[in-house]
Amino acid sequence: MKMRKCVLQMLFIVAAFLVFPGCSDDEDNVDWEKVVKVAVATPSQVYFERTANQPDTVIIDVAFSVPVPENINFEVRLGANNQVDADSISLSHEHFTIEKGGRSFEMTCRVEAGAVPVGIQNLRIDFVSSHPEVGTIQLEIPIEKEGPNTIVHVDGLNWVVDFDQQVWQEVEIDGKVIGGLFQTAVAIGSAPAVKRIHFDNYGQDIMGKQEGDLIYVLPLEEGIEIGESSDWAFNASYSSENWMYMPVLYSEDYTDWLGKTAYVGMRIVTDIPGIPFKYYWFKFTVSDDAVFTLTEYAYDKEGKSLKTGQTESENK
Repeated sequence: MKMRKCVLQMLFIVAAFLVFPGCSDDEDNVDWEKVVKVAVATPSQVYFERTANQPDTVIIDVAFSVPVPENINFEVRLGANNQVDADSISLSHEHFTIEKGGRSFEMTCRVEAGAVPVGIQNLRIDFVSSHPEVGTIQLEIPIEKEGPNTIVHVDGLNWVVDFDQQVWQEVEIDGKVIGGLFQTAVAIGSAPAVKRIHFDNYGQDIMGKQEGDLIYVLPLEEGIEIGESSDWAFNASYSSENWMYMPVLYSEDYTDWLGKTAYVGMRIVTDIPGIPFKYYWFKFTVSDDAVFTLTEYAYDKEGKSLKTGQTESENK
């Protein structure tokens, strides 16, 4: 069985020692009731399988922002009420010091998935100060079962777009058949017999560059965000059909696909309450002689953004 390691890194403020006006560097004049204001922030949820029998782990990066008038020492301990196998939890530091005027400190806590029994809701870590005026800072980290994978990934397609004839490729997405989402067209104009891939996106948007009444689809690299804030293009001249073209023989001025494997970013309107769009990536391989092959695509069924090439949700 292939080992799977789930790592989540978070940076959050767990304590803030606020120095109020009027406090001086003279230790005898420090009003600790005003100086020490401990604010323990609850971090985002930590996802991993409580009952997993694989070596899944979670790594938590903790940062302190502590402007202090003198050195403050801390001892790091697991909370007494953890109900967690302490042998399966390791801390990068058992002791550390926030030096006078210091504002940050970073440490990690590594938790083997099997260390957390079913039913436990929080992992508690105590930061015990040796300073009598500071006391103990308690950090509670919510622990949740690993979230479901909401990304639908369809691969192994090997759909070839044939430029020698008109192609009308139906695609079934989320139970809905979209006819003509990918097709070919041959245009006669200033460039005779120009061959294009034609996206009939039914009034939706695509990540591309608009020139006149055409949109040239961008070849995206892996890891590009597809979501609400992406650069979406649409053709207002064809608002009911919103035709998009991917030139392949004269595309150097806009988007060059020849000899590339790249992704197309798209969003399509849904009729699901609360989910106005669903975001998709489609992966193409294009030969030097302009043969297009659609190999796979993916989308998030809950309407969340995703990255090109991503096949599992972030909380997996």
